[in-house]
Amino acid sequence: MTAPGWPRFPEPGSYTVSLRDARGNLLAATSHWVSGEGMKAIPGSVEIVFDKEQYQAGETAHALITFPQAVGDALLTLERDQVEAHALLSGKAGWLNVSQVAPAQWRADIPVKEEYGPNVTFSVLYLANGDYVFQNKGLRVAVPVVDIAIRTPRERYAPGETVTLELETRTGGRPTPALVNLGVVDEMIYVLQPEIAPSIGNFFYHPRRNNVRTTVSLSFIGYDLARLPGKGSAPVRRSPSERGVKVLERPRRDDTDTAGWWPSLMTGENGKVSVSFRMPDALTRWRITARAITAAGVVGQQTRHVESHKDFYAKWTGPASFRVGDRPAATLVAFNQTGAEAKVQLSANGGGLAVRRELTLRPGANNIPLPIDKPVAGDVAISLALGGKEIDSLRQAIGVLPAGWLSERSQSLELRDAETRLTLPSDARDLRVSLAQGSAGQFARIADDLLEFPWGCVEQTASRLLPLSFAYRGLPADAPRLREISQAIATQRLRLVQMAGPEATFGWWGPGTTDSAWLTAYAYYADWHAARALGLKLPASHWRQSLEAYSKHSAKEPLPLRVLAVWFMAEMEVPVRTLLEGLLQEAKALPPAKFATGGRDSLWLGNTTAAADGLSLVLIGQMARQQQIGLAPEMAQAIDAAREALRAQPEALGQALLAMEGKGAVRDDAARWLATLGPGAATFDRALALAWWNKALGGSTLPETGALGLKGNWQRQGGPLGAPTWRWTGKDIPMAITLVSPAPADLTAFVRYRSAEPEKGKLPVKVERRLFRLVAVPVVKTDPAAANPSGERRPASAAHRRVQRLSSEQRPRAMVISVPTTSTSKRSGSAPLPASHRDTD
Repeated sequence: MTAPGWPRFPEPGSYTVSLRDARGNLLAATSHWVSGEGMKAIPGSVEIVFDKEQYQAGETAHALITFPQAVGDALLTLERDQVEAHALLSGKAGWLNVSQVAPAQWRADIPVKEEYGPNVTFSVLYLANGDYVFQNKGLRVAVPVVDIAIRTPRERYAPGETVTLELETRTGGRPTPALVNLGVVDEMIYVLQPEIAPSIGNFFYHPRRNNVRTTVSLSFIGYDLARLPGKGSAPVRRSPSERGVKVLERPRRDDTDTAGWWPSLMTGENGKVSVSFRMPDALTRWRITARAITAAGVVGQQTRHVESHKDFYAKWTGPASFRVGDRPAATLVAFNQTGAEAKVQLSANGGGLAVRRELTLRPGANNIPLPIDKPVAGDVAISLALGGKEIDSLRQAIGVLPAGWLSERSQSLELRDAETRLTLPSDARDLRVSLAQGSAGQFARIADDLLEFPWGCVEQTASRLLPLSFAYRGLPADAPRLREISQAIATQRLRLVQMAGPEATFGWWGPGTTDSAWLTAYAYYADWHAARALGLKLPASHWRQSLEAYSKHSAKEPLPLRVLAVWFMAEMEVPVRTLLEGLLQEAKALPPAKFATGGRDSLWLGNTTAAADGLSLVLIGQMARQQQIGLAPEMAQAIDAAREALRAQPEALGQALLAMEGKGAVRDDAARWLATLGPGAATFDRALALAWWNKALGGSTLPETGALGLKGNWQRQGGPLGAPTWRWTGKDIPMAITLVSPAPADLTAFVRYRSAEPEKGKLPVKVERRLFRLVAVPVVKTDPAAANPSGERRPASAAHRRVQRLSSEQRPRAMVISVPTTSTSKRSGSAPLPASHRDTD
């Protein structure tokens, strides 16, 4: 019997039945099989189709089995932890009834027992042409569930209204007390990230694995659930799940994404409970999810939706942050969701706005420009009214920044008393203070700065690995941060690996940049320290990769960088004696050492090579002594001169180099020199200075700073290596730094902040500007033959142009380009130039 409206199928086969609405949107879809004489499976496969997705205990499951050909017999099994039951297609068994529908099609009727829950596997295997075909199909058995009903008086609420949820729990149609977990979450959260947790039913009654493995000695391959067909693969049946997802405009007035959360509600004997919540000021659809469990362990889950809606609402779409002197054209969008035009009254006050006007809002979004002559920091109060009654209101914060750009500043202070005066610009913000005591404290402070540096090229990644490795080796075995630092080292090593190019060489930003010999050596040097810190044993051939990179790429790099690369390799115990002898020959041509303060530029990587040349001479001398290479008298004299010039230069990097060879600052001076390395110094110079001072001092340990503290509105924050930082949380700028206890010796405060005030100092920069005038000169026509004795004709141009350089006294206020109006250039299809074009200076 065919139901009214149900389609008639013309022939046996597999069909997909779809349900669509009047606009063609797919609402639902399912597969439908029609048995008959012509129904066959794909060769080398078998099809099993149940008449229902799941069954209640006591029902009969009807399975339609389709073979690609008429078969004499087949093995039917019911499996889960073991083969629960078996039968032959030609025989009889108590657990199923088998009947033939067509020559290649059979029907199996399986009474469903309660012990089959939550699932069992029905399998079919047959032999044909010396091969076997095996297929299985899951049989789902329904388990008792808690039916949860969620009711609300309305489907739609305005922000601020009270929403009442009524819950009722039933089991088997009867009210049942149950423990309920209830949440109301913005649907947009699930658009960004679908629900990760499984349903409570699948969590407690998940489908059980089929632990039976089927194999055959005809063609043994491996242990699997079913072998793929040998004669062509059966196509994967499509399961239509098309669903139109439309993300609408969702204005948010607050940051609430969870409107309500009740982790443990208990329904009464009648199975009912009710709760209420205030609808947040966010126009969206809210998903209500309820999960329940009874004392007997029966579970259930249900979802429902409720919508927050307004017929009219406003949204600020313009910027909210301006600079002094801006005259912005802010934009407000007023939404009308009634479907008809409406006259409303708009008012906007504050932030430099004083607007009140009558508007006609069309259905949908209406853009309303709000020009601001002079923005004022504060809140803009926006209101929409209909017939004198307010229908929506909005407050938008406006910020006005100084005309200058905020830039990072820093200063260091020696704290000798309990209170030290602090002088900061009036617009200073994001104020942070780091305290460092002694060389260990300065080491930790510089290391934390390197770890927090926001970028990560090869050099900066290696410059993080070095302090991490030094700190890790200086920690005791029971240090609380040992595991954390170990993980950080592993992360930075992995980053280096990911940026390695072909043949394990490095460029600034990985394989997409030019390979560099010194960067490759630096990356391996940092990794060498990291491997030693973690106790990793790598073969010597691994570190010699840097030697291969040097032989291929060092010729294009300057001498100071090659000196660094050789020193890195020497530290890694790579043979460099021949390379060092070559560097000594090149160093003879270097000019006398002259040092200049590096400032924010690297002494090694900056454009000025004088400082790098002097450092290179001293470093070459150290390596020559270690390699027992004799120096010519003139070279030894040049190295001594460079050393003396370096000793007089107040640079932490140079002093670290002197300390490393035992001819510079003593241990007590290390803290003083490290204190000069502020956050503005180049990352490479800071990391190299730490490496050299670490070598000179025989290793560093992290400081003990538990007794240090600041009075006032300071919030203490721990750094990556434990060195604390205090962040100012007060409203007014502090006038002094006040310690909780008396200042210990060698205590330095590093103050960092952002300010827009112009920085003091002059750069040796001269800006020049040259203006040119382009003048059109009329063409003087000549005989082409006379102009070209060979007789070859050349095309004549429409005009010759002459460029005159103007002296500084003759420079005009504008650039003027003139061309004759009587001639037209037609080359390349260009249009005539205008009579004049002015580009103001």
